[in-house]
Amino acid sequence: GVLGPLPTREPVQGTLTGEKTCRVIAECQPANCVVVDESLTSGTAYWDASAQCESFTHMTLTGGSIGFANAVSIGVAIAAPHRRVISMIGDGSAQYTVQALWTQAREKLDIVTVIFNNASYQILKLEMAIQGVRPNDTSRTLTELSNPTVDWVSLGRAYGVKSVRASTADEFRTAFKDALNTSGPVLIDAVLSM
Repeated sequence: GVLGPLPTREPVQGTLTGEKTCRVIAECQPANCVVVDESLTSGTAYWDASAQCESFTHMTLTGGSIGFANAVSIGVAIAAPHRRVISMIGDGSAQYTVQALWTQAREKLDIVTVIFNNASYQILKLEMAIQGVRPNDTSRTLTELSNPTVDWVSLGRAYGVKSVRASTADEFRTAFKDALNTSGPVLIDAVLSM
């Protein structure tokens, strides 16, 4: 071809990272799906990982908001019920609109929600660094989501959404493929190794 062969990549395996999660999503996503992307700091690898995918729609936030993906995925699933919806959202962002899981279950929407779980508001840490704010005990307390730990699987199930946890690339690949073949909403708690 004009562009030459694609570079070969190592197989996606081992502990789960944001990059590996993105690569598995891109590797497995069906043609004509809609990806609602609010993965922010954990999902930066998705752009490159999805470059060779079959045609799909990629919806991203325009900036300045946190929590849009849960609601937008509902709108997309209702407006285009014939298309598979994949929602990529950070655990901090998901906290802002978690009640959307109830609507997904009530309406039996075909949405796969992937929670990029790094147990922190990583985007806020990044913004503080950009502004020159040095981390201290207070800022760490305000940006960590580990005391108490959010149990996304229990939370998703409480809202009526089938929910699973994955902490390795193989577990995530299996969970993601299963979710794509499941009718109704599925939440995957992708626990990332930092």
